[in-house]
Amino acid sequence: MILRSSWSLVACRLAACTLWVAVVASASAATWYPELKLESRYDDNVLHTTRGSDDFVGVVTPGLALASHEPVTSYELAGRTGFTSYTRTGIKSSRLDEAWLDLSHKPDYTTSVDVHARYLQSLDPIDFSRGAVTSRHNVTAASANATFDLHWIGAAGELTRWDYAAGDLADGNSVDGTGRLFPLNTRDNRVALAVRHRELRIRDLVSLEADYETAAYRRHHTETLWSEVEAGRVAIQFHDGSANEVKPAVALRAGRTGGTERAPTTLRLEVANDVATTFDADVSHSGAGRFADIELQTSVDADGGIYHVATLDRRASLAARDTLPTGQVIDVMGSFGRIRPLRGSNPKVDVWRASIGFSMPLGPYLSGRAGWDFLRQDAPVGQAAADFDRNRYSIALTSGLR
Repeated sequence: MILRSSWSLVACRLAACTLWVAVVASASAATWYPELKLESRYDDNVLHTTRGSDDFVGVVTPGLALASHEPVTSYELAGRTGFTSYTRTGIKSSRLDEAWLDLSHKPDYTTSVDVHARYLQSLDPIDFSRGAVTSRHNVTAASANATFDLHWIGAAGELTRWDYAAGDLADGNSVDGTGRLFPLNTRDNRVALAVRHRELRIRDLVSLEADYETAAYRRHHTETLWSEVEAGRVAIQFHDGSANEVKPAVALRAGRTGGTERAPTTLRLEVANDVATTFDADVSHSGAGRFADIELQTSVDADGGIYHVATLDRRASLAARDTLPTGQVIDVMGSFGRIRPLRGSNPKVDVWRASIGFSMPLGPYLSGRAGWDFLRQDAPVGQAAADFDRNRYSIALTSGLR
């Protein structure tokens, strides 16, 4: 049972009904956007071994999107599937599936509905940005959230899931669901009552369960500055023979938006103490074809692989994108993560990631991209099997109506 409250069921039904009504109402204004991507790669370590296993890889990725950008209802529903073929390593052809939904429905200034969902599945863990990657096997990540702002009241629901099938090693699976009710939801003040359930599984056995009941108060001090305090309780079961724990769950959050409407700069901070003490921070800037984001993130997870217990992941990342006057786009990304057992000291894994891409238009419906992706893992204490470097070089052509 993911959420032990009827709030989540109500939120899911409202989301489904609202999505159906909004899509049907604006179907006449929707536009289909097909695309086809052809990509050639060279990978110096496909199998994540210490000595390397290089290969030339071909990828064909068809995609299709349905989008509408009306003043009242705006949405995009899209998906793509990448078929990957290997030349030297004898790996079976693999597939990457990706789908997403973004919906915004604002019939008047007092009512709004926002729905977002993401799904990504791949047999190559370099396509993901979280956790330790200790073997090449199937990975799936999915998330969905919905927010309903009505006159004076509101509700929200959020669900994330992560599955890592690690072959002969330990499989990892995590589910995190939250339901919120806003009995007071005005322009300046918001009161939230929330329930949350987290469940982490390693080797198909429950490693950790946590159930939260909290209340929160958010205050908008100005048009651009807000703060929030949340407090309640969390019941924790580690399923390792140790006694269950009931402890306070406390979180402090703050955010600020600066700059201009066309080029905003946002800042978000969060400090929380429940299953573990976590600190999250995010600074982003966008506008005029440019984007930059710096993020610090902490999460309790079920990485699997060499881990047989829940883990604490701390990650710092930087991403930036710039569009040149001639239409070319340069994007860069880098991150460093430290993964440690939530209880205990070993094994320890450090994960480095980086990427650089250069895109340019080649015609009305054709664009090209050259890129480099890097993944490195270090296991400072034992577990040498988790050590590897990997470089992926790629050239791609994409044909589409957008």
